[in-house]
Amino acid sequence: MAAVLTSTLLGVRNGLYALQTSRFLGVAGLRRLAAAQLTIDESTAVGVGQPEVRAQRIGFWLTGIAVFIGWNLMTLVGALVGNALGDPRTYGLDAAAAAAFAALLWPRLRSGDAAATAVLAAFIALVTSPSLPPGVPVILAALAAVVVGLRRGGRHESPPTSRVGELPGADPVP
Repeated sequence: MAAVLTSTLLGVRNGLYALQTSRFLGVAGLRRLAAAQLTIDESTAVGVGQPEVRAQRIGFWLTGIAVFIGWNLMTLVGALVGNALGDPRTYGLDAAAAAAFAALLWPRLRSGDAAATAVLAAFIALVTSPSLPPGVPVILAALAAVVVGLRRGGRHESPPTSRVGELPGADPVP
């Protein structure tokens, strides 16, 4: 059950990322298919964190491609020589993913509401982790963040645009 809920949450999360990135990417056809493959935490965070649409697009594509290449290359390296390294906990590598996620999240915590939501979600995950199956605390933390968002009435910051009046993600009309 935890695996089904976790994978469902992952799919929903990536769908929400796609909603964010579609605002500034403005792609169709094969480019849209490529963008779907690169819509991940890192590419979305770098894209939405940029001040102008052009920089958002460049940040998304460069980050997505770099992570895609790096992930697949390091997967190959891990498959070939991973056992020679021994236990990753010896090197603290088990905490690397959490540290990377925190680094991506940190710049988005500018408002008090965002920071409070993050603290609440972290608290729920920490308190429930010892007693619930793996994956469930993350789902509960995410649900708490959704509830906070719904209570706020859907208010959110609009993504920046490069010109006044330009629709996010729209290509300028010549």
